[in-house]
Amino acid sequence: MRVAWLGLALGAAGRGTHAATIEGTVIFPSPSVPAMTAYAFDAEVNRLRSVSVPRGRGSFALDVPPGRYLVFLAPADPGAPDVYGAHTQYSLCRAHDPNGACEDHALDAIVITARTQRAEVTVDDWFLTSEVSARLDHIRGTAPGDAGVQPWRPHFSEYPAEEVLPPAARVEAAALKPPSPDRADLKLAVATGPNFAGHLSVVPARCGSDCVHLWLLDWRDASLADQPLVGTLGAALPCRRGEALAYRRDSRLLEVTVPDGDEIVTRYFVWDPARSALGRLTEHRRSVQTFCAAATP
Repeated sequence: MRVAWLGLALGAAGRGTHAATIEGTVIFPSPSVPAMTAYAFDAEVNRLRSVSVPRGRGSFALDVPPGRYLVFLAPADPGAPDVYGAHTQYSLCRAHDPNGACEDHALDAIVITARTQRAEVTVDDWFLTSEVSARLDHIRGTAPGDAGVQPWRPHFSEYPAEEVLPPAARVEAAALKPPSPDRADLKLAVATGPNFAGHLSVVPARCGSDCVHLWLLDWRDASLADQPLVGTLGAALPCRRGEALAYRRDSRLLEVTVPDGDEIVTRYFVWDPARSALGRLTEHRRSVQTFCAAATP
């Protein structure tokens, strides 16, 4: 994946000298943590700092001057899945009561003063509202109308979930009826709560060294359904492997990216509540060279 700009600063000049290091802990809702970029944005001076987070790493550090910072994560590649993780009010609530009804996803500012040496922050909220995600799009310069937008691509915000269950919703693994995915994958899905279309969880289950099968767990009735329309994901992507699947808790849009001969194809599916099924929306094809070129600086 593309290496993000280390210590990049955009916008106005900073206010004073270095005061502190923001030390971030990343809690990702999947065993496989993709390469990402960590951002710290000081809205008072419109300054954005960032650092790359290599694949599989659960931490990052950013040196910053005094200010009030919004801290968030995003995939590092151009055209990567439209999903953010951020430090929010949910992060603060969840830290004290992981089983509570933490439903406030407003961004929480980290205050750095001239006396601050280090500030610890947890980025674990991947259930951001469309409004918060849109704000982060604008901060990064990827909102509609900004440079780099891909007009062919459906957006998660265009397909909002009709019903969004709280992250504190619970379902017992024992209540799930066979067939079931790998026990570890199912256990993770049950532990993290709904992550797709408001009341569903996408459960990728290993079916071999280079094979992933998709199931959908419905949190309303604890049912587990196979997804024949999506099919089995065979050979791994030659690069940008963290982009094979993309989805959001507040959206009905699901992206699946797979190799297809000499091409890479991204297929877009939409959950239809009336039929309780996925429907294919569209697809986008490009050469392996074009797909992987986006991973370079």
